Amino acid sequence: MISDFDEEDQRVIYAKKNGDDVERGIYRLSKTLSIGFSPVQSDSIELVTLRSDRHDGSPYSLTLKPIPGAPQMVYRYEKIPYQPTAFELNTFVPLVLYGSFWWDRKTQTRRFCGEIELTEEKAKTNNYFKNSPHYYIIGAIFHK
Repeated sequence: MISDFDEEDQRVIYAKKNGDDVERGIYRLSKTLSIGFSPVQSDSIELVTLRSDRHDGSPYSLTLKPIPGAPQMVYRYEKIPYQPTAFELNTFVPLVLYGSFWWDRKTQTRRFCGEIELTEEKAKTNNYFKNSPHYYIIGAIFHK
């Protein structure tokens, strides 16, 4: 917001119309947000980066856990996007479920089954949360 700057900088921004939406007092406005995942040199660490069209993001390390009950130590996670139904200011909006596979003793295999895309309503009854031994919900909080 332009109001976040000191008075002299605000005058310059307004005079030069050097903002994305000067009429509404917005200095920088991002229209896209992307989430990237990249493995590192370790099986148990994944980097996640949130980037917008205006800012490069800083990566955050996610610590992964091996699948309990599997015959060998293996790390296997899957990304499932959330379909946001509404954006409320100052409220966490889930964007991606990053969940661990689970070991199915009956079939003797790793599994990760459920919806291809989640909404907050579907997430309440989905198998991912019932069966996945470990997961992250990655999202954002939007501020005015």
